[in-house]
Amino acid sequence: MNFADLERFVVLAEELNYHRAAERLGISQQRLSRCIMDLEGHTRLHLFRRTTRSVNLTAAGVTLLAGARETLDSMRRSIDSARLAAQGHTGRISVAVSGFALEGTLPFLLRRFGEMAPRAELDLRETESAAQEDALVRGAIDVGFAVLDPKRRDVLRYEVVATNGFVVVATDQEKRMSVRPEDLRDRPLVLTSADVEPAIRATIMQVFRDADVTPRITHEVRQKTVLFGFVVAGLGISIVPSSTQNFRRVGIRYARLETQRTTSLAMVSRTHNANPVLTPLREVMLTSCGARAP
Repeated sequence: MNFADLERFVVLAEELNYHRAAERLGISQQRLSRCIMDLEGHTRLHLFRRTTRSVNLTAAGVTLLAGARETLDSMRRSIDSARLAAQGHTGRISVAVSGFALEGTLPFLLRRFGEMAPRAELDLRETESAAQEDALVRGAIDVGFAVLDPKRRDVLRYEVVATNGFVVVATDQEKRMSVRPEDLRDRPLVLTSADVEPAIRATIMQVFRDADVTPRITHEVRQKTVLFGFVVAGLGISIVPSSTQNFRRVGIRYARLETQRTTSLAMVSRTHNANPVLTPLREVMLTSCGARAP
């Protein structure tokens, strides 16, 4: 007995007419009759009372009909779920994000992914950029969103989803709308630690080298809230990706840093990651951002 046998039994039980049931199933009456007899032989049950004028269910047939419908409905739901899983619309995906990654449009894109695949479980974790590559290689996460220097192209795929310039963070007493790196000579700097966001820090240092300026770094911090607090307290100014301007805080002002240097936010995943949920996530990023290789 298989799925098709149950389906043919249910259709005949609903129609109680071999001709109509056969037409509905798209098979001949002879084949339908043979299938029903095989089913009765397999179950050792008399499922229909047949006369030359009518077809009716026996008590055993009535009981089997209820169970057969439940079985068919359950099987169809399972097949639908399997199709959704194959398309990446169900299942679980672990995504690591750095603090800077959440400053731009990424939160809105993740929400769009949730709307596109509402049955998929998004396991979102805050992870410093520097730690994401190792976590990806070990298989601890499926996807990372971070500012990274692509060093593991042998096993990881890097796709740029956003590019940002830099801004200077100063107290609200500063009035300039743009600043040259040369203007920051001898100014005390509060920067994110190199081991937290190494690619961002390296680019900032390159900005100063381009201008032949030696930065005066007085404080290194790990958290952005601490960075802002130090700036408001007057301990120095800071330089951050321009996406940081999306966050407003009393007591600070942003000014554009005049440089051609940029920093890129990348979506990073293992090259041979077979998680199907990665497909709709990449689709959202590709269609919304035009993700590209760095």
